[in-house]
Order: sequence, then C-alpha cells, then structure tokens
Amino acid sequence: GTTALYAEDDFMMIDKNEVLARAIEIDPIAGEYIALSVIERISFDMIEKKMACKGERIPISRSNFYRRKRKLLHALNEETQ
Repeated sequence: GTTALYAEDDFMMIDKNEVLARAIEIDPIAGEYIALSVIERISFDMIEKKMACKGERIPISRSNFYRRKRKLLHALNEETQ
C-alpha cells in the first residue's frame, strides 16, 4: 500500500515496498530495520527495544543506521522530485 511519509520537509506518498527495496539496496543486512524506521516513523532505540524483548539485536551501529537512513530518505526524495 501507499503511505504518506514525512521526510526532510517533503510530504511524500511512497510505496512501502519501494521503501523496503531501496533500503535493502543500501544495506542488505539492516535494510529492513531502516525501512521500518522510515515507514513507522520510529527511532533506532525503539526498534532496538522491540528486538531486545525477543533477545535479538539490530545488526548495525546507531551512527551507521542514521547515515543509511539519511541516504534512503535522500534517494526517496530524488524520486519524487
């Protein structure tokens, strides 16, 4: 389905599958978590807490997570121009 995303001042309509596909291109291992963060508008810490409950960890550092998230938002913004 299509979801409204708020990214870097632009209010965009973006397909969730598109977000996920792009995120996985940017990071095959942690892409799904980066996509989740963008789609659900939740932070690294929130995702980490949810995963910790299941005894799991995000396979990426916080700084790399946000670096790749910025890259993803930038890529998505380029597409909507």
